[in-house]
Amino acid sequence: MSDRIWYVGIDFGTTGISAVLLNAATQLTYPLYWIESDQLGSTSTTPTLKKHFRLTPAIYLSVIEGEPSQALAVPHQASSASWSVGPLAVKIANATADRSDSGLLLHNLKPLLKLATPYYCPETEQWEPILQWSPTQQVSMGWIRQALQALFTAMTPLSSQVWLYSAASGLDNQTFREATENLGGAILGCPAYWPDTYRFNLREAILGAKLVEHPEQVVFIEDAIATILSELRDTAAGYQWRGHTLAINSGATMTELVLVDLPNQHQKLTHPDFKLRSFAYGGQAIDQDIISQLFLPQAEEALCEDLNIPLESWPTPGEANLEQRYRLQRDLESTLLGRALLHLAGHVKQVLQHQDRYQCKLGKDRTFHLRRKELEMQVFLPFMRRLNQEFNALLSETGVATQGIQQAMCTGGTASIGPITRWLRQKLPSAAIIQDTYPADRSPGCSRVAYGLATLAFYPQILELSRQQYHDYFLLRELLKNLPTQPTSAQQILQRLERQGINTRVCAKQVVGFLEGKLPPGLVPTDCPSLLATTAAQNPDYQVLSAAPLFEKTEDRTYNANSVQCDRARQYLDRILEGSMQTLEEPYTVRLGLTRKP
Repeated sequence: MSDRIWYVGIDFGTTGISAVLLNAATQLTYPLYWIESDQLGSTSTTPTLKKHFRLTPAIYLSVIEGEPSQALAVPHQASSASWSVGPLAVKIANATADRSDSGLLLHNLKPLLKLATPYYCPETEQWEPILQWSPTQQVSMGWIRQALQALFTAMTPLSSQVWLYSAASGLDNQTFREATENLGGAILGCPAYWPDTYRFNLREAILGAKLVEHPEQVVFIEDAIATILSELRDTAAGYQWRGHTLAINSGATMTELVLVDLPNQHQKLTHPDFKLRSFAYGGQAIDQDIISQLFLPQAEEALCEDLNIPLESWPTPGEANLEQRYRLQRDLESTLLGRALLHLAGHVKQVLQHQDRYQCKLGKDRTFHLRRKELEMQVFLPFMRRLNQEFNALLSETGVATQGIQQAMCTGGTASIGPITRWLRQKLPSAAIIQDTYPADRSPGCSRVAYGLATLAFYPQILELSRQQYHDYFLLRELLKNLPTQPTSAQQILQRLERQGINTRVCAKQVVGFLEGKLPPGLVPTDCPSLLATTAAQNPDYQVLSAAPLFEKTEDRTYNANSVQCDRARQYLDRILEGSMQTLEEPYTVRLGLTRKP
């Protein structure tokens, strides 16, 4: 693997995927783009080709066997369905929106990947868990993984998508093919503090798409840190980034902040140097709050009745309210009216930043009179209060004064709104500020995060090595393989793991958490239960794992293994691995480390 010179940085976002190839030998980067053949429904023999530097993470699943209203429970039988990826998937979904026999549009996938890991359950004879995709449609989590694999396959010339072709800006087709067939590693972004279940699912899809051969070739770094990395090697303007630096990454799902003191020699940076804050609020939540705060008051209760969404179901502006927001997004997207409102809210969000008033129509009988002041006071202000709160907490944690911040950058679709611009100028009047913009009249370019992810290959010491080597599933499996037969202290258990070659100094906290009764988040889906079908409560594996802890803590602070419960957990992990390309037999090594730039 050491002779492979190509790496790819992949920014997997809620509403767009960007990717950048890095040639380690020349140290040059090449952003990927996709060409869509615009001849769907056209008789033209010369299709119009458009370059998209962000792939829409949507997949339309046309079911051949079974009804779309039933649970799609056998995701690995490729003959039972056909896929359409990206912009074409959205077009087909829109064209068939009023057909009861249509397929299923899978999108907004990112938040689902931390919910659970798909596996085949012999007792239920289907892939679990089953998601309640809409009020009338269910889908197996296994199909979500297959959809991800189709998306990542669309990044290579081997894609089977007739209407979508991938390429890399600055590379000829032959070199692009050779690069994607010989990748030394794939570097992906990850929201701060998201569980290893998210990484496990993404890694599995990358392996299934054959972008790389081995699980350890897939590494992760926080999106906000990648935002910083995107500027470290960009010295074309003669400006050297050093000193206290702030980055804000605000997209559709999350808003994250990172503060770091950049040394003169960037090779001295390590992961602990980056101080992170994160909260689950972004562009989708803003769109929901525009509907609830600007549209609903003008339509009284009629709009809620037409949507079949009661007033109490709408979340508090500026707050995460994850359970409510996931359920609300699902309900809105399941109806034509809801989708129209979401589209209109996104349009209003852009228009009212450039004019004081705006009048818009919804259908033939609804007109909304909107003002920028209302948007800023009722929607943006709660968001900015939370952002300011997180920023102040970051300053308190690091002891850095606002005057000490020398430069700041702001990226992500939500980060371009006017209030953030004004807030940054007010907070950091003496700092150099870079703020990415996303004009509504043209397609966005490749994301800054994707460039930063590719750049990580030059700074492998920034990678959180312990989490790459010892993720939760691996450690739990090792613990279950080395169970004590009598009550044992935590220190003795850690010593048993050390004899197996595990560096417990970097993972002791995770192991002790398992001893105290915690399970890896997402191993059993407990986050946002409204996303799950009601049958999830009857899943036998989830029931037994939730019935009792794996260990019982005694009065003398020793731990006694519940052998029956541990056997069940081992069996469950084996079931997950039976349908996976990851084995968890050894800690993952790190396959990064390139020739440094002179």
